[in-house]
Amino acid sequence: AGVIAKCIESGKPPRQPSFRKPETPMTNKYIQSGLLLFCAAFAACNGKVTYDLNDAGIVAQSDTLILYTPVFQSVVDVMKRARLPEAKEARAAMFKVVADHYLAKEYRKNKNNNIDPAISAEIEKVYQETLAFYIRDKNPQALYQAYSGKISIPDAGRLKALFDDKAPAAYTNVPLRRDLADKMILAKYGKGQTKSLSLTTLFDALPQAGKLHLFTSPNAQSLSEMINTHLRGEFLKDFVAEAAAQQKAEYATLRVIVENSILSRNLRYDMGMENANPHADNSAVKERAKSVSLSRVKEYYEANKDKFKEVQTVDCRHIKLKDYDLAQNLRDQIEQKADMVALVKKHSLAADKTSANPGLIAAIKNDTELHKRPRIETLCMMPKQGEVEVVKDGEFYEVVKAEKRIDGYPPLDDTTHLREDLAREIAALDLKKEFDAKKTSLLKKVDIRINKAELEKVK
Repeated sequence: AGVIAKCIESGKPPRQPSFRKPETPMTNKYIQSGLLLFCAAFAACNGKVTYDLNDAGIVAQSDTLILYTPVFQSVVDVMKRARLPEAKEARAAMFKVVADHYLAKEYRKNKNNNIDPAISAEIEKVYQETLAFYIRDKNPQALYQAYSGKISIPDAGRLKALFDDKAPAAYTNVPLRRDLADKMILAKYGKGQTKSLSLTTLFDALPQAGKLHLFTSPNAQSLSEMINTHLRGEFLKDFVAEAAAQQKAEYATLRVIVENSILSRNLRYDMGMENANPHADNSAVKERAKSVSLSRVKEYYEANKDKFKEVQTVDCRHIKLKDYDLAQNLRDQIEQKADMVALVKKHSLAADKTSANPGLIAAIKNDTELHKRPRIETLCMMPKQGEVEVVKDGEFYEVVKAEKRIDGYPPLDDTTHLREDLAREIAALDLKKEFDAKKTSLLKKVDIRINKAELEKVK
């Protein structure tokens, strides 16, 4: 984000908001992953920053984004709690929020503004969490208690009677008897408790997993949680609807920031930038890797061979123990040149303590079958030549020493996964080039007006 600033100036069931204890919702994985951006090269940036904004209570404006000072301060507070580096400087945090705005805009364009329902549900959930945090100084717990009124929890037998377990495809289309469910009132809520929550309304608001849970495993605790989750959402909607105009504008900005963050994350995922390392599960990287030729893999391997040097075989001596402190003590003794064979005979719980060469596992191969063999063989790959380590194997501790370790370069054949890993690595690099080009084109459009006086208020 700091580089962006320089570039521009150069030219369980899902957790819902709880009012018992303020959360820091934007520290969750969705927001964290949605906030990061890498800038295009300095020379390609043609955006503009001006410090000519004088509107009180507004830190910055860019495109349709209006960044109100209290909202931005809350965002910075969350960034600090998440220990994001941009939180150290308000301006860097501001550019991060602005960057998400433009990435999210590109995502909407790519999708023709047709956002997947699951993503929309995620946005709503995270927004509610974030809003609950934002209004924490207004004592939302007391307000919610007055709003939620009396909740009635039917017993499991009454709940079961509301479902037709003989219906076809019951687990796909959960068979609610709507005529009966309409009459079951679970809560009276709202100002003066004038609103009613029927089981039908609650059922329709649940995701498929929640509907199925009500059908297969109804119980008072889970139903109470579902009711309170629904009522909290209703409370927040009414809270926003009844707010003054300025507060409504702030809450709307908060929602925009959450939405932009999640959509920008999805844009990066679609372009292979999220979970893009060779062992992660990014569909764009996996698909692109299929088209990487063997000749490119070989060329890349030769150019970067030292990165892939690893243990090929190892002769490893081990001592199996139950006691961690003893394992640490024996490791220290071995490092001070104690006779490890004697220590194996005296202390090891493994059967090979009485073998001809006590505790020695010879010629362990680092191949594709390694994970299928006893885990001690994998653990023996950890120490470097002549070194000793203490490692955990289930309920036991192992003191392992690499007596003879041979390192080398794995082959590009079916005996390793290297070829597939390199193809993904090359694919990720190709996708990053494409993403950088996309960012460059987006950053050319960035135009930010900043209120210096308001920005200096943000701590």
